[in-house]
Amino acid sequence: MEPPPSNPRVPADMEREIFEIAALARPTAIPILMLVAKRVKDWVEPLLYRVLVISIYYRQEMRGFPVITPEILQRMVATQPPQFLQNHVKHLFLKDLGSPELETILAACSGVTNLYSYPAHLGCIGHYEESAAPRAQHRDVLGIL
Repeated sequence: MEPPPSNPRVPADMEREIFEIAALARPTAIPILMLVAKRVKDWVEPLLYRVLVISIYYRQEMRGFPVITPEILQRMVATQPPQFLQNHVKHLFLKDLGSPELETILAACSGVTNLYSYPAHLGCIGHYEESAAPRAQHRDVLGIL
């Protein structure tokens, strides 16, 4: 029996596009895709953090996106380079969080372009919009998450 080929059978750019499409189509499958190969992990891991749903109540997924707790985010902050979350988190959904958690999360994810919260924490988020990310949009999504 022949050993498996060490090089991919499709061009690298096409392989990358296939994995990125799969990751974007089903964000909850990204951790599994990351196990395929190191190059695939490098391609799809940033997509895992593109949309973060953070809640104190752990659920496996919400509307097709993985849900993490503030504690999991704190571990990510401790293990990832400082700019990782800032560069990759673009959409942030916050649910049922208190002010201390909000301040930590908003400091770590300062590159956010869309910020959603339920219930609205306008005092903390207003301060964030003025100082850390003036382009961030805040929307209160009552009943959405």
